Amino acid sequence: MEKSEIIILQSAYNKTPGQKYYIQPCKDPATGEYPSCVREVLDERTHQMILSETDKEDMKKGVVLLPASKPIVVQHGTTFDLSVPRQRAEWEAIKNSSMIAKDRFEKNADGTYVVDGEKPYETETGVIRGRFGKADLYIFRPGVAAKNRNSIRELVFKATDLVLHDPAGLSGWITKCKLLEKDMSRSNENDIKDYLLTQAEKYPEKIIELYTGTTTQIRLLLLEAMNKHIVRKNGGLILYSDDIVLGSSMDAAVAYLSQPEHNQVKKLIEQETFPDLFAKKAKTEAKKD
Repeated sequence: MEKSEIIILQSAYNKTPGQKYYIQPCKDPATGEYPSCVREVLDERTHQMILSETDKEDMKKGVVLLPASKPIVVQHGTTFDLSVPRQRAEWEAIKNSSMIAKDRFEKNADGTYVVDGEKPYETETGVIRGRFGKADLYIFRPGVAAKNRNSIRELVFKATDLVLHDPAGLSGWITKCKLLEKDMSRSNENDIKDYLLTQAEKYPEKIIELYTGTTTQIRLLLLEAMNKHIVRKNGGLILYSDDIVLGSSMDAAVAYLSQPEHNQVKKLIEQETFPDLFAKKAKTEAKKD
């Protein structure tokens, strides 16, 4: 059975043995409807469900339907095995409850924490919650945290390997540093290597993009264009000519030139940055004609 088929509810603070939470089936906020396993009731005291003939036939076949009026009782450590029909139905019935956060540090749209409200802080005895949020329970998925850590390790390994085996060696490292907007052309080789490996550990995806991404050539173009003052920085903006704003950062400028509608601007920058290359290309094409 896959680990992702198991969901465990944990309480952030109230872990007293036997402390129970009574959560009624909840409507999906996106649709305003109950999950497909929940039915309205005729009598809230008896939880008698309103069932169609199809519902009755489905229940005979083992389909689990739950009354909207009957709470699902959970506590710290309650486990839902989603491969078990009743447990899957119970989880579907309550998963949209405001009492349950998707994870321990899920945030609301305003940046506050679903469980803690204001940002929690740590002391020697553990995490202290700020202004209380709506949720007290959160979802713990066995193996997911470890899977995420392993994915990060794999990215770091790939980024580190790319740095260590840069085919251009030292000159390649210096170029990569420049692409990261750090000029280390006069630095010691070990310092350059240390900087790039540190970046690989902190921002592996960015380093991988430098070595394998489609935008590296555009970054190199911008770097050379800046060296020749064809593209320049002014007032926190990167400009080409006097009126074309490429962005407020190297990343923004790369994104700008990567867009098809700005191909003409990129071509003009290339022509000014590498005039000899374009002259040679034009001469070759003229000979073909």
